Amino acid sequence: MFILDEDVIVFPAHFDKDIESGKVLSSTIGEIKKKSDLMRLKRQDFIDKVSSMVMPTPPNYKEIIGINTGSKPMPTVTEVYELEIGPNRYSIST
Repeated sequence: MFILDEDVIVFPAHFDKDIESGKVLSSTIGEIKKKSDLMRLKRQDFIDKVSSMVMPTPPNYKEIIGINTGSKPMPTVTEVYELEIGPNRYSIST
C-alpha cells in the first residue's frame, strides 16, 4: 500500500481554475482529508464505500467501445447524440 504525505499537492483534472479569480486550484492531501469524510475512512471502509457507489455498466457500453476501437463504423451525428443521452454512469460522487 502506498500512502501519500499530507503535504503532497494535488491538482484537479477538471475545473482547474477558479472562475472569478482565474487562480489555479490545488489542495494538499491534508486539506482534502480535512474536507472529505470519504478521505478520512480507513482503507477497507473507503473501498467498500466507493464500490457501493459504482453504477451498473451502461447498456450501450459495448457499442461505444466498438466505435472507439474501430471495430464498429463511426455513427452519424444523430446516433452519437443518442449514445450519449442519459446519466453519466461512469462517475462516482459523494
